[in-house]
Amino acid sequence: MISMSKNTSVIRRNRLFIVGLFFLTAVVIVMVLLLFLRPNQPVFGSNVDAAKNTTFNISDVQNRANPRIPDPAPGETRAIMNGSVAPLTYEDLIKQSQLVVRGTVTDKYEELLVQPVGSFGDPICFTDIYFNVSETYRGELKDTTIAVRVLGGTKGAYVLEAPQEASLLPGDECILFLFMPSYCGGSWYTQGDYYEVVGANQGAFYLSGEGLFQSPSPSITKVIDIRNFKDDMSIANKQLPVDYDYQKNYAMNSFRVNLENGMITEDMYNDFVKELSQYATIVG
Repeated sequence: MISMSKNTSVIRRNRLFIVGLFFLTAVVIVMVLLLFLRPNQPVFGSNVDAAKNTTFNISDVQNRANPRIPDPAPGETRAIMNGSVAPLTYEDLIKQSQLVVRGTVTDKYEELLVQPVGSFGDPICFTDIYFNVSETYRGELKDTTIAVRVLGGTKGAYVLEAPQEASLLPGDECILFLFMPSYCGGSWYTQGDYYEVVGANQGAFYLSGEGLFQSPSPSITKVIDIRNFKDDMSIANKQLPVDYDYQKNYAMNSFRVNLENGMITEDMYNDFVKELSQYATIVG
């Protein structure tokens, strides 16, 4: 009886060992498969915990004093445009961008007064901020210095502040998700080789720690780790090729939805569509 008990115990231990070995082998196989399949997976999630390894309070970015906006002066007209911006995801930033670059904001800028197309209203101020590009991750670049246009600025006695826009100050090291308005037309889009940040401040990522870049927008939770960003963007570019007609198609679809919902008339719809083939004018 004792011998049989010992044999049974040995058999049980062997079975447990075999089951454990089988489970461990299965885990290893799954891990290997995930590793090799990774290039085919989306890379749109957060790859770094935003609470770790940061030395920069990203929430302070939008509250910094802008040296391009002077203190109030007698006789000036000062306006604040607090337009709401639709919250985007990191994947949205990639879809809507035609250029993604890393670089540094220069101290060179140009303030403009732009007359919009047709029914879009009065002229308003914009600022072209010049940005020195050190690396390109998406799209094609003709020059290493580009103009990034943001809403707001000063023109004579007219001052416009736009708190929702990207706060790009001299010396800022950023990764920018950009689109080129000249592919679209309409509203306040002029012709020319300049870019705008996707989603106002959402598409601007600021250096926030060693090799880490963050957006000040609460809707963008991803923290970019520069060590793997180039490889991640290479995968993303294959999954989501650059769409130079994205903004125009988006506007067309919005007009169509508004027409179907009765928010605009057919005449208004036709006017809006026609204006997409026209461009705003710089008047000052």
